[in-house]
Amino acid sequence: MVDQIQKFISVLEERSHILKLVENVDGIAVKLVCEDDNRFISFIRGEVLCQDDPERLEVLCEIRGPSESMKQLISGKEKLRNLVTNGCLSVSGPFRMILLIESNFYLTKSLEPIPFNMGGMLK
Repeated sequence: MVDQIQKFISVLEERSHILKLVENVDGIAVKLVCEDDNRFISFIRGEVLCQDDPERLEVLCEIRGPSESMKQLISGKEKLRNLVTNGCLSVSGPFRMILLIESNFYLTKSLEPIPFNMGGMLK
């Protein structure tokens, strides 16, 4: 799960327009729990970090579920609300924080190249 979180953070940092969503979030952590692994995504003064233990940070949101569902969420392949509705994940926390984390996961999903076909326009 650490690799997926690190990839999420690096994509978030590359897309500065998305990073602006969390630039004013400070001292807050999201706890991700799957099987025997607990990780925290921490928001500290505009930075996003993956931590084992978010020292002195307030954990506002907790997401629990199997690693495959967590992977779909973190990669942005599936929306948090869909995974919760389907019973794959459970989430607790303030509604605004849940929306914030869901939108960040979804907006950092991998963008697949769109095939471009000129349809015979060039000769």
